[in-house]
Amino acid sequence: MSIKRQSLIQDLERYIAGDDAAGNRMCASLEPAIRAAVQRLLPPTDPEIDDMVQDTLVAMLGYLQRAKQVPDNPEAFAVTIARNRCINLHLWRRRRVAQDIDAMADKIPQAALSPLELISNQQRQELVTEALEHLDEACRKLLIAIYRKQSSIEEIRRWLGLKSVQAVYYRRNACIEKAQKFLNRRLFDCRPVADTPPPILPPKMVGKEREHE
Repeated sequence: MSIKRQSLIQDLERYIAGDDAAGNRMCASLEPAIRAAVQRLLPPTDPEIDDMVQDTLVAMLGYLQRAKQVPDNPEAFAVTIARNRCINLHLWRRRRVAQDIDAMADKIPQAALSPLELISNQQRQELVTEALEHLDEACRKLLIAIYRKQSSIEEIRRWLGLKSVQAVYYRRNACIEKAQKFLNRRLFDCRPVADTPPPILPPKMVGKEREHE
């Protein structure tokens, strides 16, 4: 085993044991291989390259925290994560293009569309606002800074007092997951977006409704 590989594995073990500095060193060691893999799969000017690299590193950190064990080949493991994420991005883009060029896309619901895509833009905005309101203050401020104010990740890192941008991405992913859970519950509970109660029918109308049951 080379000295470089041995040092990487030691950092992985130390990170699992709770050493955040070792996690930063691990990210620095794996980033060149991950970036090379991403750049082989995406165009050189693709705006998603940096996000793919950082998301892969965050996924690697998350795996280590959950599994509590070092992969047999950490570099290959990280590159596989990167490749899978790039493939998913390609598939998502192809699906979006296919929907956009469909002349009837705004009239006929597509079977592959998610519930969030089948509702109106106004309802979608209301749902997003409602999801933000249900998040804790830290997550709400973070997502607003990233997606509404479009602050850079480096600015947010300094604002949060974190040591690495990977930590920002990790928090972002955790907050998005919380919002997704809320949206999934909200989209399938069949209630109006604004939580308005159903109209109360007059007694005669109730009787007529029952006649048809």
